[in-house]
Amino acid sequence: MKVLFITDIHWGYSDKGNQRWIKYAKELKAKHPDAIIILGGDNGSNDVRHEIKCLSKMREIFSDNPIYYLMGNHSYWNASGRSEIFVENSKTYTLDGAQKIHQAIYDCAKLLNIKYLPESPIIDHESKFIITGVSGWYESTQFYTNDCNHINNWSESDEWLRKNCYEEFQKTIPLHETYRSKGYKTVLASHFHFHGDIFDWKTSNGSWFGANRSYAQFMTYTDENWFGHTHRSFNKVLDKVHYINTGTDYAKPSHLESFT
Repeated sequence: MKVLFITDIHWGYSDKGNQRWIKYAKELKAKHPDAIIILGGDNGSNDVRHEIKCLSKMREIFSDNPIYYLMGNHSYWNASGRSEIFVENSKTYTLDGAQKIHQAIYDCAKLLNIKYLPESPIIDHESKFIITGVSGWYESTQFYTNDCNHINNWSESDEWLRKNCYEEFQKTIPLHETYRSKGYKTVLASHFHFHGDIFDWKTSNGSWFGANRSYAQFMTYTDENWFGHTHRSFNKVLDKVHYINTGTDYAKPSHLESFT
């Protein structure tokens, strides 16, 4: 079984980027027609509609593949300033906060038969691996990221996202402990990174751009962490966990392949 981890598509950032990703995804589909697809967050660029459009386009290309997704910081952006969004199931969602945006995307993904990875871990008993998901959030939100300017109801949203990150992490720990004891390979797919030794492209001013570094303690039973967010490649074992980021950047597609 082949698993493809594709993160930071940033659909809607530019027409050039959109076309490059369409071409790239079609090439992946041709090469790995039966692969499991994991979209690792920031699937859209600066508007919730971009996030939904990306999910729809990936379902169009990977028409019969199992697809899972995570949320990134850009996934919650509402740069258009719209107060509500009408989606294809004839339901109108208000966009006054991250929790409601999360629900709107979740419902749209469900219509497309795309599963939210933190709720639907991938377990393969034949190949003996488990992949869980944590979307993640900042340890302390940096205002220069512009998230505070583009996510509605910022203070409440920031608090909810931090709480949601912690709760998702708590779900992975017993699963990884149980399956590793059975000899399974354990993988955590996330948008944010959690280890303080992972260099980040936004840290030139000395600020920490990643998620809560104390969460690295939760990785005791995790073999690998696939992550995005930084737009910088990383492939190194830290504290017995193999951290991998393919370095996808705006309009510069890449992906991670694992398992056979």
